[in-house]
Parts: sequence; structure tokens; C-alpha cells
Amino acid sequence: MKLNHIIFAVAALLMFTTGCKKWLEVQPGTTISEKNQFANENGFKDAMLGVYIKMADQRTYGRNTTYGFLDVLGQCYSTANENYAQALKLNYMDQKTRPFVDSIWYDMYANIGNVNQILSNLATTNVQFTGRYKHQIKGEALAMRAFLHFDLLRMFGKAPSVDPNAKAIPYVTIFKVQVFPPLSVNQVIDSCLKDLAEAETLLAEDKTIIRAYFADDLYKSFTRHHMNYYAVKGLQARILLYKGDKPAALAAAMEVINNQPANFPFVKPADVNAVYNKDYSFAQEHLFALFVSNLKALSDQYFMGTSTGGNAIFPITDAQKNVIYETSSTDLRSINLFAATGAAFATTKYSQINIVHNNPETDYLRTVVPLIRVSEIFYIAAEASPNPSDGVVFLNTIRTNRGLALLSTTQTEENLHNEIRKEMKKECYAEGQNFFYFKRRNLPKINTLTSTGTVVVPVDGYQFPIPDAEIEYGDY
Repeated sequence: MKLNHIIFAVAALLMFTTGCKKWLEVQPGTTISEKNQFANENGFKDAMLGVYIKMADQRTYGRNTTYGFLDVLGQCYSTANENYAQALKLNYMDQKTRPFVDSIWYDMYANIGNVNQILSNLATTNVQFTGRYKHQIKGEALAMRAFLHFDLLRMFGKAPSVDPNAKAIPYVTIFKVQVFPPLSVNQVIDSCLKDLAEAETLLAEDKTIIRAYFADDLYKSFTRHHMNYYAVKGLQARILLYKGDKPAALAAAMEVINNQPANFPFVKPADVNAVYNKDYSFAQEHLFALFVSNLKALSDQYFMGTSTGGNAIFPITDAQKNVIYETSSTDLRSINLFAATGAAFATTKYSQINIVHNNPETDYLRTVVPLIRVSEIFYIAAEASPNPSDGVVFLNTIRTNRGLALLSTTQTEENLHNEIRKEMKKECYAEGQNFFYFKRRNLPKINTLTSTGTVVVPVDGYQFPIPDAEIEYGDY
């Protein structure tokens, strides 16, 4: 039976560990008892921070489901590394590929267990919270439950455009020892949207985006990167477009777009070109992001190679970079987010060098990984618009802010989709989102990093296999 460890890693290095059995069989055997952990407001705050910190593990959003495994599937690299050779072919049954898939499943459901434990204790606690913190924590937890389940669906379920009624994954809402049956694709989507609707109501009580650091309250710090109100609206837009409900997706996207200038302003060339504190990941545009404490060291071994002479795992040549960025000499991303490393190039998105250390107001630039960008919301609005001439306006907003010429407003739907696809590749390079875009569109072929190269998507190439241990006990 699969051993699994559910960990609450909090800022103060408090740690929970569960007992054995499968991911649904949660038997807390903790170094800090559940009762003590949730005895006061700070305990709930630490637990919610722990969810974010656990997500930053290398097996999920600290690498594999952002700049690592998922972007290999999205054909963002042409790696020769044997661990990824079959992943480039979307072969999930290979002995080198399957461990990536299984660990994603178990780690993400473990963190869903953490979220459900928070929600369970919130429902029964007698703790008196300051202000609206109880509602804020509950809203973030509900939204995180939706976020994690939706990404699991995007990996392990069929796309709704292929079969919305196909069995997909369990949607786990309680912290209890039992086996949950898999729901259909549409049922999982509806469950996500239900959690998000409640989260939206709770987080709408205070939509303030905090950009500051508070030494005495880490939970209050940098809420711009928490699952905040606008991140919830962005996630709703992402899910609704995936479902195929374009009018609702556009409405959710517009809530973000109308509030973008004040809360998530576009980066300027000076923000990226500064001598110190370069905003390589365009952090001020993130609706939701994670802090990965050792991000530079982790990413450098993949993009830059090691200090002992090891080769980079994900190098990119100048010609390949030009395929993505269309040989642009003005694109803010192309000219600033890559550095020469011998005969190849590497993205510097996660390799911040000239940061003023020991200053929390800027130090975060070294550690932040985006999970929802405001630019993606503009792309959603572009695709969800009732006609291409309206949609291209949203796409042009991003192009203008990246230093590119405007596209003609006379576009066919096919041309608009093609331009959105190209912009997604430029904008979300090394972030894991391109595979999901290709899957949602059910593209039969994916462009590689050569000018004419493609990989043919095999049967089930867009659907990860459920771990064998789960098939043994679940109704798949």
C-alpha cells in the first residue's frame, strides 16, 4: 500500500506528519497535536501558510508542475536528459516518466488533506479571530481546494471538449478515512466552481492587495501572492474557459481586467532593466504565486548547469529562442529573460542575481513562481470574446506592454487562436501552463522548438495515468 506523508510546513518550521496508508487514509500522528495547532488564530494562519509552503515542494509547483516536467510535456525544451526523453513524447508509462506522475498525484492530494483539516477545524473552533481573519482563511482554503483539484483534473482527467462525462478524479472535501469515488470531468469542474463561489463571497469582504512585509505577521505579508479575491476571479475565468462557458469566463476575466491597473500594474522596462532588484518574473503582475525559498539554486541546475561543470538539463539555443519569440528585438521577455551560457541560452526568470539581500520588500523577487498571471486573464478574455475583432484588443494590450506591434483587428477566429497560442508560449515559458493550453484546445500536434517541427500527440497523450495503487481500491 502506498506510503504517504502529509506535511504542514509552516514558517516557524512547525511540522505535522501523518501516519501511513493511502492519501485518503489520513491518521494524524503529529509532533504537534491537532488540538494544539488550532488552539488560536496564529495556529490557523500557520496552517494556511503551510499549505502554500508545501505546494512549493520540487515534486509539484516548486519544479515539476511549473518549469520542470509539465513544460517538458509542453515542448518548451529539447532536453537530451534521459529522465525526460519519453516525457517529450508524452509517454507516461515509461519507467523514467511514471515517478513524476505518481508523485504529483500523491503530493497534491496530501495537500488537499491539509486544506480539509483547516476547514474542518474552522467549522468547529471556538477561537475568537481578529477582524475578518476567519473568513479570509476559510476563503483561501476553499479556493486552494478548488485550485489543487482543478490542476489534478487538467492532468489526470480528459478535457471536457473530449468527454465531459468521463470518470476523472475524486473531489475530496472532508478530512476522513475513506475511499472517495472518482467524479466525472463536469462534476469535478462544478465542485471547483462551488468552492470558488463561496470563497469569492468570503474574500470579497476585503479585496485589499497587500504588497508589504510584516515581521510580526507573516500571514498578513504579501497577500498579493496569496489566493486573494482577484486570484479567485482569475481561477474562475480559467476553469470556465476550460469548461467551454465563454460568456461566464469573460465576465470573470473582466472583474480582474477592470481592476488590473490599480492592483496588478504591468511591468515597465525599467523594472526589468534595473541594476538591482530586477523583476524577471514580472511579479507585480501575479494574481497568485508561491515563494520557493531555494528557487535560484533549484532552477540554476536545470537551466544554467552546475558549478561543478554539469550540463544544463533544459538549455535553449539562440535559434530555438527565436522560434518562440519570433526573432523579436523589442520583446521585453526575449531581450531580458535569457542569458548566454556558453553555446546555449538559459532563462533567467528564476535566477535573480542583483537582489538587495535582507530586505523583505525586494528579497521575494528571488523566490517567487507565478501560478496565475494577469496576462493569462487577458488571453482568456481574448478567446472568450464574442468575435475576434473584440478579442484581439485584449491580446494587443499585452503585446503593447511587452514591446510588440499591434495586431490587426481584422482577424479570423483561427488566426486569433494561433496568436494566443504563440503569446502563451512567450509569456508562460517555464511556468507549466502551455501543456494545459494545448490540452484544452485538444491540439493533435504540438509545435516543438524547431521552425517546422511538431510532436504528434498520442492517444491519452493529454491524460496522466492514475497511480496503480489507486486503481486497486478506486472505481476507475
